[in-house]
Amino acid sequence: MKKICIITDTLRSHSLLKPLIDTLQADPEADLTVLSTYRHSTPDIELSFASIEARDNFTDQSLEISVTQGSAPFKRTSADQEQQAFAAVLRDIDPEIVVLFGNSFTTFSAAVAAFLTNIPVAHIQGGESDFGAWDDAYGFGITKIANLHFTTTETYRRRVLGFGEHPDRVFTVGDLCVPYILDLLNTKIPEKEDFCTAMGLDPADEFIFVSMVPDRAIGSRNRQLMQAVTDTLEDPKYAPFKIICEHPGPKGFGQIMQRQMEELIQRHPGRVVFTSDETEILGAMAHCRTAIGNTDRCVTDAATLRTPVVLVGDRLKDRENPGHMIQAPMTGAQVDKALARAICPEFKIGLMFLNSPFEQENTPGRIAGVLRAYTNADVAAKTQYTD
Repeated sequence: MKKICIITDTLRSHSLLKPLIDTLQADPEADLTVLSTYRHSTPDIELSFASIEARDNFTDQSLEISVTQGSAPFKRTSADQEQQAFAAVLRDIDPEIVVLFGNSFTTFSAAVAAFLTNIPVAHIQGGESDFGAWDDAYGFGITKIANLHFTTTETYRRRVLGFGEHPDRVFTVGDLCVPYILDLLNTKIPEKEDFCTAMGLDPADEFIFVSMVPDRAIGSRNRQLMQAVTDTLEDPKYAPFKIICEHPGPKGFGQIMQRQMEELIQRHPGRVVFTSDETEILGAMAHCRTAIGNTDRCVTDAATLRTPVVLVGDRLKDRENPGHMIQAPMTGAQVDKALARAICPEFKIGLMFLNSPFEQENTPGRIAGVLRAYTNADVAAKTQYTD
């Protein structure tokens, strides 16, 4: 029996890993522990453990590390605390391999702790870039620490190989986001008319979904980025469209961007609806005329749902685009031009034939199969740099 530890740091990462967690829990050859950080319980960062426990009926262990400040000194303190806490818990659990997802600084801290505790690491979603953001450094650092790699597409696999990782240890498996979204679409997301009614809109309303987060690489220019979006949405030709907006974040420039959207609400009462509920967000992405934003949802989620996207700014310019995203620099004129194209019915109809590289057969099962198949000696033996 193989002892496997999956570490999650946010409610979304836990949700996306849920199909893999279910697969490993049902496997008699796997002894699974799920370790969740206390970020789940910090009210201004994430929803609480209660959301996970009510849905999944388990929480194996949690790390009580709470960070409510986003500045560099607080991040340094948090990283030190997290590495120590992860190392202590991993010594107690003593897994044969640690499975990590994404490129957050919390995930990087977990990777370092596992590395220093001589526990092999498997990394899911490596090779993906947030253009110029701090998370790139974390993600690339995890890539060099990891022993096994599960990338979503061949493009990202080639990036991981570019770091000198051996081809035999890098697997293209598709995106775990896909089975998660399709499950919600079939079980929890209502039809458009019922969804609009639940959101306080008229069932016949057409709406635009806004999913924006701060771009760490541009600092104070995030205000300009969001202004380009709000100015475009206020153009009279888009007045017939209602707006559903995902909360952009509780801190720093996220607060500024949210205030800009709230000012839009004040100028146009009854037109804008805010949400932070995961099911409502995916429902909005599924039923909107088009999405506009710069979040990861605009890449895989939208491609899976065949939703047009206006991709604003440079944050995700290095991500794979199967054809559903229209790139728009951070100026009102460019955003307007892209949005005018995205709302065309012909563009959305064309996406019915989209060939998404993120969709592959049985992604959770393939990851679980590799985790089972590799012996401890094979995984632990980090190979030399491969040209």
